[in-house]
Amino acid sequence: MAINFRRFAVPDGSITAAKLADNAVTTAKLADSAVASAKLADSAVGSTKLADSAVSSVKLADAAVSSTKLADAAVSSTKLADAAVDSAKLADNAVVSAKLADAAVDLSTAKVGGILPVAKAHDGLRLFLIMADDTPISSTVPAVVDQWEVLKESRFSKKTATHPVVKIKFGLEFSTGGVGGGNVEWGIFLNAEATPRASGEASTSEGEFSIIDLADGIHTLKVSVKCGGTQVFGTVGLTEIYQTA
Repeated sequence: MAINFRRFAVPDGSITAAKLADNAVTTAKLADSAVASAKLADSAVGSTKLADSAVSSVKLADAAVSSTKLADAAVSSTKLADAAVDSAKLADNAVVSAKLADAAVDLSTAKVGGILPVAKAHDGLRLFLIMADDTPISSTVPAVVDQWEVLKESRFSKKTATHPVVKIKFGLEFSTGGVGGGNVEWGIFLNAEATPRASGEASTSEGEFSIIDLADGIHTLKVSVKCGGTQVFGTVGLTEIYQTA
């Protein structure tokens, strides 16, 4: 006699783990959301089991993303918080000129250390002293009329490669005295030149003249006086003379 098993019912909870063959529970047998976290073995979820974009920010533990997990160039500007890049984060020589805003370097602060190289100075600050003399020196009496008499003299070096200067600036005090007629004037000469590069009669004079025509090497600068009468004289006082760019 045949037995109809369809008339028998399986009681709830009667199919234990031992009754299930390996791999017997397929995906179709699992209800939605049936696999809870406790059912997953450690390391069971590999990267291929994760859907794209499945790992959101809240799924990451604090400090979970180490530098080795970041692709090259992955951290863009928008990912950086304000003031996030401090000095320790900058490599040596990382800040080039193009990264500095205009007027960012204030020379009046402690941001600039050491001695400023000549090449970094503004043209007006590239001064190389030739003469600084505060001793009053007077021309001879009686004077040889209309003949230049050297009262102060100094030598200087012109070296374009290290000191790119193109002119001489000067300031001097001048006074006259004596009796009789005749003008008295001062003049500044270079080397054996017969004509002064600068001259005048004022009591206080400032000015400049070009030396771009001078070759590199040692040169002589002379401050002289010329009198128009035998009994008059000129006195050259404070004298400051510089090479400059």
